[in-house]
Amino acid sequence: MMHINEKTECVGCGACVEVCPKKAIAFQADAQGFNYPYTNKNLCVDCGRCERTCPVIKQTLAEYKQPACMVAWNKDDAVRKASTSGGVFSVFAEEVINNGGCVFGAAISENMNVEHIAVNNIQKLKNLRQAKYVLSNLGTSFKEVKKLLNQGRMVLFSGTPCQIGALKNFLNKDYENLITVEVICHGVVSQKVFNAYHRSLSAKNNCNIQSYEFRNKDISWQRYTVKATFENGKIYQKERMDDPYMVGYLKHSLYLRPSCTSCKYKGFPRAADITLGDFWGIEKIKDFNTDLGASAVLLNSKKGAEIFKNIENKLYFEYTELSSILENNQSLVKSTQLGKYSDYFYSKFEKKDFKELVDKIEEKNLWENSGLSLRDKLYLLKKKFI
Repeated sequence: MMHINEKTECVGCGACVEVCPKKAIAFQADAQGFNYPYTNKNLCVDCGRCERTCPVIKQTLAEYKQPACMVAWNKDDAVRKASTSGGVFSVFAEEVINNGGCVFGAAISENMNVEHIAVNNIQKLKNLRQAKYVLSNLGTSFKEVKKLLNQGRMVLFSGTPCQIGALKNFLNKDYENLITVEVICHGVVSQKVFNAYHRSLSAKNNCNIQSYEFRNKDISWQRYTVKATFENGKIYQKERMDDPYMVGYLKHSLYLRPSCTSCKYKGFPRAADITLGDFWGIEKIKDFNTDLGASAVLLNSKKGAEIFKNIENKLYFEYTELSSILENNQSLVKSTQLGKYSDYFYSKFEKKDFKELVDKIEEKNLWENSGLSLRDKLYLLKKKFI
C-alpha cells in the first residue's frame, strides 16, 4: 500500500495504478483537477509493487553525473520552426522510427486533452512536437512500451523527468532498445485548469478551437506566441505575457501541481538518457542566428551518447559547458514555488472568466508591489470610486 504524502509528493504518473496486480488502486481527481491514487483496502494484498514502482519513493537515474552538453538545432528549417526549441527531438524520433521503432510523447487531442500517444510513422511526429504545459494523461502507455520492448522493437519514450523515472521503475529492467528523453520541466498544470482557459477562449470567439500551440514562432523563438485556430478560421495569437494562461503559469505560478514545488528530479544525475530544452541566453556565448530556435542538449548515458552519434549529421551542434545551460535553465536544479495568489485562483477559477480572473490577480500584484504608501493607495481608491 502506498505510503507517501499524497498532496505534496505524488506526481500523478499513474505507475502504481498500472502495476497493481489486483487492480486495487484507482485515480481520483481533487478540486484542482490533479489525479491522486486511492487504494481499495479490501483488494490490496500488500505486495509492495506500488511502492517499488513509485518514482517519488525510488529514483532510477541515468549513469552520467556530468553529462555531455551542447547547443544544437535541426538542419531542416521547417521542422525547426515547427518545434518548441531547435527541433532536436524530431531527429532522435525519426532515427527510432526509421529503425522500425515506436515513439511515445504528449499530444493534444481533438477535444483539447493532453495525453501520451504512440507514433510509428514520421508524418505523425508533428503531433508530438512542441511543449504542452499541462500534465499529460499517460493512460496505458507504460504497458504498451513494455509490450513493444519485449517484442524486440526500439522505443523512444519522452516526458517529464518524473514520468521517465516512473516508466523505468515500472519496467524494472534496463532495456537496451529503450531510449528515454526528458524535457527541462518548469512544472505541470492540471487538465481542468487548461480546460477552463480554452473554454474561455472558445466562448469569447463563439467557436471551438481546432488547433492550439503553446509555442508558436511566427515572430521568433525568443518572442514566441500562443496560437489558437478556431473551427471558423479565426485566429487568437498573443505573446506569452499577453496571454492569461501563460501569465498565470510563468509569471505568477498559479496552478502548478503541489509536488512540483519540491521535485525529486532536480539536479544530477538526470532521469533520462537525453535531456532537451531551450538554450536561453545562447547569444551571450556566440552570435548564432537563433530566430528559429536553439536546443540545450544533455547526453546523460551511454545509450544517449550512442544514438546521438547516429543522428549528429542531421544537426548543427557545438559542445558547451553545463554552466552555460544552467545560467538560464534553473529548472534543471531548482523547483518552482507556488505563487502567493494560487489559493485565490483556485477559489475562483470555476466561477469566473479565466482572463478576468488572471487580470484581477495581475492588478492585485501591481497594487501590492507598487511601492505606494497607504495614504496614496487610499487616495487612488477614493478617486476610483468617486
